[in-house]
Amino acid sequence: MKEIVDLLNEAHQKLQQRRTISVVIFVAGLFLIGLGLLILFEKNLFLTAGVKTGALGFLLLIAAWVGYWVHSKTGISSFQQFYEDFLTGCEEKSLLSAVDLYLNAEQKESRFYEAAIASNLQSVEKSHIKNQLDLYLNQKKASTLYRTGWYV
Repeated sequence: MKEIVDLLNEAHQKLQQRRTISVVIFVAGLFLIGLGLLILFEKNLFLTAGVKTGALGFLLLIAAWVGYWVHSKTGISSFQQFYEDFLTGCEEKSLLSAVDLYLNAEQKESRFYEAAIASNLQSVEKSHIKNQLDLYLNQKKASTLYRTGWYV
């Protein structure tokens, strides 16, 4: 059971990492494109220091706003919501019950704790869950941004 919970936790952390990396790279790319355009304008128009400073500040402001917007649109839920959504979506109700039971500290003192988890895990194949989890991760918005470099 611990292996499955660790697998779910790793997937949740991977999704959070993908989100963070994607937002940082997206914002850095946007900033560099804007900076490149500013340098082209400077080369041809000989902008004053005030205009360059203002344009750079505006560029930073726009990049920060876009970063915040993308970050909010690719929101990652809590671990509990993550595994509930995943296990409900792939119709693994028995595994959802087992994970809920395993993570519930109050139930660990029960006599039937181990038996209840074992009965819920009888029909679960770890390799099937891993494959389903990989598919689920690739469908999330944070993964789309991570793979394509663009928010879809």
